[in-house]
Amino acid sequence: DSCISRISHWVKNIREDLLFSRHSVQGDVDEFTENIRKQINENVKNPESFFDEQEKEAIKNKLDELQEKVRELEKRFNFPEAETKKVEAAIEKSKKDINVYPKGVWYKTAGNKVINALKGVLTTKEGREALLEVMKNLLR
Repeated sequence: DSCISRISHWVKNIREDLLFSRHSVQGDVDEFTENIRKQINENVKNPESFFDEQEKEAIKNKLDELQEKVRELEKRFNFPEAETKKVEAAIEKSKKDINVYPKGVWYKTAGNKVINALKGVLTTKEGREALLEVMKNLLR
């Protein structure tokens, strides 16, 4: 008899756990995003200058690495293909923009594009770690 009366309490606890979990993940994503933006602001040297050909090639290679890591994560964690397509589009746009913007502007716009496209992937610890690794490499 007491089982039926406890169902509403049990459902309330599940709801609270789900809400906390969602806010926790969003907080992690926001913190991660802010950390990347901070690293960009601190590590970009000569933000008003443009990339030379060697820098452009190195960045394009690193963006290709990011794209490959996202594909690996998609396979391993069964991300929706649509998420991967968003990331690939953001990366391709960033590659084209490298010829247009100065370093500081490019890093900020490319970072925002990629981070926004990766919101779905960033909900996993592995996704955040992969992106952080590639972003650190981009800033070297």
